[in-house]
Amino acid sequence: SLYALHKTRPMETSMLEGGKLWKLLVKSGVVDKTNMPWHLGRLDKTTTGLLLFTNSGLLTDLYMCKGHLAKVYRARVDRSGKAMDENEIITKVKSDGRTIPNSLALETKEFKDDERAPGGGRWFYTFRISISTGENRIVHKLFSAAGVNIQHLERSAISSLNLNQLVPDPGTFIECGDDTKAKLVEDLGGWQAFTDWRICTLRCICRRKDDARLREYLQSHGVDISGDDLCFDRFPMHTCECQRDRSKKRKLDPDHVACTSINER
Repeated sequence: SLYALHKTRPMETSMLEGGKLWKLLVKSGVVDKTNMPWHLGRLDKTTTGLLLFTNSGLLTDLYMCKGHLAKVYRARVDRSGKAMDENEIITKVKSDGRTIPNSLALETKEFKDDERAPGGGRWFYTFRISISTGENRIVHKLFSAAGVNIQHLERSAISSLNLNQLVPDPGTFIECGDDTKAKLVEDLGGWQAFTDWRICTLRCICRRKDDARLREYLQSHGVDISGDDLCFDRFPMHTCECQRDRSKKRKLDPDHVACTSINER
């Protein structure tokens, strides 16, 4: 199943039993505490907006193996007195050199009187930014590098899934329909992408470990194991030998993977 939460702040997106998020999900009555879902990605404590969950291992693997979907955020900033040059901010964010947003634009610009503020008031700006990387606090880092501190950040969409269409009310947790799940799977490239990832993983292990049992298993399914391609280049976020060897992480156990059908959905 696929679930969606309109996250409020402050709330840590940790699924530790007894935590604030865990209690919210149990209290909603949508899920049972014996089969709690896991979040697909996270949000930091002060960021609000759309957060997806699933208790499907296959959907989690598909989400991870295809890398990060484009996510849309609305960043609200303010400044006392003199107005900012929004075009200069946009230029600085886009030229950060580390991460380039898919898009960035100014949505609203408003001045409000405030006698306590220097200059007699405050300027409020709302920027809409689309970005694919999942680096921690990346939007805050981009604006901070441009000399702007974000006052409030909201994730308004994950690929084609829109916050206001799914869960418009803050603090609401729902189970998504089959059409929403199908839309997410389509955005991720479909189940064929997961099958390709699984085959790539097994081929890597077979070539690196020279496992006779695994080679026989793959050949019985018509899989060519003679290729030299690295699946890391096709699936940058997946957990096969290619990535694990590069990142020096624990290698995948072939005895565990080989017993799972390639065609499993």
